[in-house]
Amino acid sequence: MKRFIPKITGSLLMLMICLGFVPGQIDPKNNKQAPVIVTYTSIVYGNVTRLQPIIDAFNQANPGISVQFLPYPAGPMGTVQSTDGFKQFAATNADTTLNEFNIEESDKFLDLQSLIDSDPTIQTDDFWPGEWGGCQDEKGRTVGVPVNLHFHGVFYDQAAFNEAKISTPKPGWTWDDFRQTANSLSRKTGNSSRFGFGALDPTYPEILLPLVAAGINKADGKLDVDKLSRDLQWYVDMVKDDKFYPTKDLLKSSKPDEGVDNPWARLFLENKQPAMWVGYIRNPEPDLALRAQIAHSMSQEYDPMTHLAISKFGMAPFPIEADGSNVHTTPIFTDCALISANSAHPREALMWLNFLSRQWFMFDQSKPLSELTNIPARPSVAEKVGFWHTLPAAVEPTVRYGLDHGLYQIPNYKTMKEVYTALDKAISGKSSLLKALQEANTKINGN
Repeated sequence: MKRFIPKITGSLLMLMICLGFVPGQIDPKNNKQAPVIVTYTSIVYGNVTRLQPIIDAFNQANPGISVQFLPYPAGPMGTVQSTDGFKQFAATNADTTLNEFNIEESDKFLDLQSLIDSDPTIQTDDFWPGEWGGCQDEKGRTVGVPVNLHFHGVFYDQAAFNEAKISTPKPGWTWDDFRQTANSLSRKTGNSSRFGFGALDPTYPEILLPLVAAGINKADGKLDVDKLSRDLQWYVDMVKDDKFYPTKDLLKSSKPDEGVDNPWARLFLENKQPAMWVGYIRNPEPDLALRAQIAHSMSQEYDPMTHLAISKFGMAPFPIEADGSNVHTTPIFTDCALISANSAHPREALMWLNFLSRQWFMFDQSKPLSELTNIPARPSVAEKVGFWHTLPAAVEPTVRYGLDHGLYQIPNYKTMKEVYTALDKAISGKSSLLKALQEANTKINGN
């Protein structure tokens, strides 16, 4: 009598995968089907003790799969090796990884679109508008699944607005509002001065990021130099007029923050901070490290995990275009989980990524405010875990608006750097902005 062997159709296979019954090899010890092994590696979340509860929960819910953490070997004297080295290690040795390198460097990872389209459990509509763009490369390939979000906003000093009797920025404010506000809040009387806006890294003014992104042709990566020249000229003018920090004179000798005792921190220490500046929602108070250094103290009073800028200053989303042509302007940096092109089990790996996207990445059991600002990739998870109740009440409208109007597909660093170099040339008077942008465009495209 012949044994009846059922034919596993595509639908039946998908059902088996969703239920965790994934075909694997037979374990010779007990004649049972061994689970499919999916390896996972990370630098940022590289401590297996932090990830193990999440891995254990997945393995328990999916007995047909065994996720195993693969540590990235440390360099000499325990140092972390280069990002490029990690990318090569992850693509060669692991099935999945959490992205810690530029998303455009994605040639060694799978385009997941067809896998995602064939798996209804991914529920692609359970993400913030435009969020999947944060996991796309420059060719438009979806090479990752969003698992964690980092919010960028415009900090503001409430006291400066109160003194000037100006309303604080609200969700939906425009670039015209920003320029007028910065101009009105700039002040210089004798030895007393205040900048309307300031940049921590003068070589990389992040306030301009959405304007630069809007001036890059997504099809070929070339700059729309005429548009960018029109959209960015006001920034050059305001720096030259000493409305922004650093001024054109300071800019000549300024360097990015290279330590705690720096001019930027001293502005805040001496209560001379700009009226507005850009930063992450989880940034500590700008002068916290400098105060700790002066006090020779490492006490809780100076803990950067608990003393965040949002507890002391206001925060607004990025401005939008008044005509509605570009309302997705608040930069949201996305942690994406990727699958190696070498993976022998891409469907099982996608199940693991799907599971990761449904977590709230909280590793410190004391739950400091900096951990509570980690934003779940899915709105449903944010509601389920009570994320909104953990934020300062005044910040919640800003974060909700920013996530719904987010700039998730961030231009690559090389392109941004060339544009900002062009700005420096224009500010220093070495070139007109239009000519400097034309030179940047030539350099970007290698012509």
